[in-house]
Amino acid sequence: MADFRVHVCNAFTGARVDGFEVSAFSWEQLLSARGNGSVTVPVTDAQPASFLRPYLVPWQYIIVLERDGVVKYAGYVTSPAYKRGGSSLTVTLGDLWALLGRRIMTAPGVTNIEKWSYWIENQPRAGHAATLIAWNRDRGVTPSSTFPLTIPGGWTGGLVTRPYYGYEMAYVTDKLTALMDEGLDIWFEPKWISVGQFGWVMHAGDSWGSGTVRDLNVTAPLSPVSGFSETVDGVRVTNNADRVGEGSEVDMLVRSYPNLSSQLPLLEVITMSKTVSDPAQLTALAQQDLVTYGEPTVQWDFSLVGEDVQVGDTARLTFADDVWIPDGIYNRRVVKVSGNMTEQISVSVQPTGGA
Repeated sequence: MADFRVHVCNAFTGARVDGFEVSAFSWEQLLSARGNGSVTVPVTDAQPASFLRPYLVPWQYIIVLERDGVVKYAGYVTSPAYKRGGSSLTVTLGDLWALLGRRIMTAPGVTNIEKWSYWIENQPRAGHAATLIAWNRDRGVTPSSTFPLTIPGGWTGGLVTRPYYGYEMAYVTDKLTALMDEGLDIWFEPKWISVGQFGWVMHAGDSWGSGTVRDLNVTAPLSPVSGFSETVDGVRVTNNADRVGEGSEVDMLVRSYPNLSSQLPLLEVITMSKTVSDPAQLTALAQQDLVTYGEPTVQWDFSLVGEDVQVGDTARLTFADDVWIPDGIYNRRVVKVSGNMTEQISVSVQPTGGA
């Protein structure tokens, strides 16, 4: 029988300060996107409102969901909900992406944001993302900007140069999304850094993966895989990618990159990259758009019992005698894992790239 626990941790340092009982929790971890959690908290004589209320103030603590000593999810309280006549609360949680979505992109020591600018030169996209996040973790302002995130460094990938302007008044997630649209992947892994000390660990890279391979025979008689389904999304497929760089009106820098061998009707996408002034970089971005959006996104969803799969892992899926999926072995990257207070998890996998 699995041991499920819920911990309350300091929002700034991640230090464990307390815990409480729950009757249910659910969670989801996503690659390069926000994941939400939810807990149902009973209000009883042993766990009265006077004990719970301070811990359920939005954004004041990090709530950590744990199974058998392993962190499955961590997030800030965003929306507690109580209905008179009941004996519990439903509490919605948001992970680190939720906090970064509330931070304006700037650097430590900046007082006049509209006048601030900075160039990050010849760094991998992961290095850009790490710098932007570190700036906003370490701004040294009041209210405090600190949050418990470890940024390892040692990033790899193609080198790019970008300016960042305060007058854009962009959120951190806006700038991260722009980098992810170019092929960057980010995962904030929730874990115990040490005993009683929670923190996220940043993993990032162009088409990032954890390097761990999970072998799963989908069609075997005693397969741990159940509820398999396939969804194909071709809404964003393109065969002519246009990138718009710096400038305005007739002086705009524009680069177009078509797929001359495409057998599809003309499908175009225009992406704004107004801070890019290098024509070669703009062309490279248009080429990357054809990689990202050149094919439909094919997502496989399934449930697992008794397997500990993580975001970024490679699922090596074997099929034989399926009526739709041709026989063979398929490598797919895990882009979402979700679960609750059972042994079963739900997994979503995709090929690297895709619209």
